[in-house]
Amino acid sequence: MLRSAILLSIIMLSLLTSTVSNISVSISGQGRCLRGFPCSLDVTVLNEDRVRLTALRLYIYTPWGVFQREINVVINPNSSARLNIQFTIPAQASASLYPVYPQLDIEDPRYIGIQHVMGEKFLLLVEEPNIYADLTITANATEVSPNGWINLFVAYSTANMPAGFMPRLIVLANGSVKHMSVLNQTVGSVSIPIKAPDSQGKLIIRVLLDYFSGNISRETYVMVRSYTAENYTRYFSLILQASEKLNTSRSLYMEAMRRGIVMPQNVSGYIARAEMLLSDAHREFDSRGPRVMEYILGSENQSEIALNILVKSFKDDIRSRLIEVNLTVLKLYRLGLGLESLRNITELCSKAYLFLKEDFTTKDKFLKDYDDAVSSINQAQMKLNLLERDFEGRTAASIVVLSFFSVLSLILMVSLMILIWRRRFVERI
Repeated sequence: MLRSAILLSIIMLSLLTSTVSNISVSISGQGRCLRGFPCSLDVTVLNEDRVRLTALRLYIYTPWGVFQREINVVINPNSSARLNIQFTIPAQASASLYPVYPQLDIEDPRYIGIQHVMGEKFLLLVEEPNIYADLTITANATEVSPNGWINLFVAYSTANMPAGFMPRLIVLANGSVKHMSVLNQTVGSVSIPIKAPDSQGKLIIRVLLDYFSGNISRETYVMVRSYTAENYTRYFSLILQASEKLNTSRSLYMEAMRRGIVMPQNVSGYIARAEMLLSDAHREFDSRGPRVMEYILGSENQSEIALNILVKSFKDDIRSRLIEVNLTVLKLYRLGLGLESLRNITELCSKAYLFLKEDFTTKDKFLKDYDDAVSSINQAQMKLNLLERDFEGRTAASIVVLSFFSVLSLILMVSLMILIWRRRFVERI
């Protein structure tokens, strides 16, 4: 119905308004746009009249309405100009071909009033955007005190965004906008602080990723509560838990240094940050501050990162030792040593292979299993050294025997040749 009314208004406008025959307006270019996104059209104005064109206004009649733009250019007689107009195709529009019409309004001193120049119909192709979007949100706490702060971590990604357009990120807390920004990358993450209200209750946080033609949203919530006896006990327990994890990572770090384990240099930095955050958690807990959970979780996170790096460093040490053993086994196998002898070596290393697969449980068990793995590799290496020396000795003896028989064969051949020569010499005499 709306499309029919607009087309009818275009026909009536062309009949009721005066036109200037020596001036023409037409839409040029490819004419392809995406629904929900701004559409840009180039309009060519050809002035074959004797007057200069000024005070121009450009219109585009579309099935979704009439769009206009004031043009601050001068078009001299017998010349042309390319103008541009932008409008947004509604997100609910269907992908199809649509007729659009350009119109130029000019003020001509030879005529009274505004002169209207209508252009020919132009078919605009509206296409369906093929945009992929993903969004995840995580709050650093499930509970916060009134007027406390929540740190919201947002990770996003989009694909197939048209050139020149970037998605928007909108964060709402209980319906109020707390953050709005245009993202400068198609993939990334951002941390957003949100202040809790001064009253207790559920704080609903909604994050919206808007990409013009559509959007996706995610929700989470945080309980706003004052300190109670129950909360006090829970926070104290969590601080003890974070302290225990910090002590484990610190103790394992010292054991790694004692054993000469090669580690990345940033391990000590993670442990230091965990200590600092735990100290902040103690201070916030003693003062009944609202950020105690933030500091507890931050300390646990840094300790966990350090612990994971340390566990990997211990396992990398075992892997490098196993590589040396495997290279020696491969060398002896290529030299001709039997598989049965070498199979005993791989069985000795079974504890080392099991250590590479095990998950970290406690420091004491982990270090014991590491020492057992090193011991089994050392035993395998000792047996390999014995096999290698024995194999090299037997190889050397074989070479000596082979050399002896080679020299003996040469002597016999020379003796035989001399004997044959003598017989022939005697026969000639």
